[in-house]
Amino acid sequence: MVLGLDLGSNARAFRDEVRQWLEANRPEELVGVEAERAVFGDVPGVAEWTGKLHEAGYLCVAWPEEYGGFNVIGGLNNGWRVTVTTLGNEQGGNATTQHVQYTKQFWGAVDLAREIGADRDPLVRQQLAWAYTHCEIMRFQGLRGCWRT
Repeated sequence: MVLGLDLGSNARAFRDEVRQWLEANRPEELVGVEAERAVFGDVPGVAEWTGKLHEAGYLCVAWPEEYGGFNVIGGLNNGWRVTVTTLGNEQGGNATTQHVQYTKQFWGAVDLAREIGADRDPLVRQQLAWAYTHCEIMRFQGLRGCWRT
């Protein structure tokens, strides 16, 4: 069974607009870079890309128009969903962000291992895999906690 989901003509037009803009403006140096690495590592080009997204109006779309956003908070008729999400964020905020510092330190260790050539050592790779796995476990535990709230 295939789920047919139609978000309406405005959503389709916005989706098409964003796709076209991304196709025309995507930074080649960031293609293939994992999102988590771009966020937590010092990846060249991320700051420029963020600035470009901001100039185009694709950052902070939930902010009010007077602050440069699109004033889209959940869309029409989604007040209850926004309320529940907001409450979940308040209750689960710490749980879902606890892994952030560890993940940032992990990517620092990866950069250091690459810098000194240790990233080819099987024992170092095993320890990095262990550390990454534990960062992911913390992230998933935080998300799991949010689902229970």
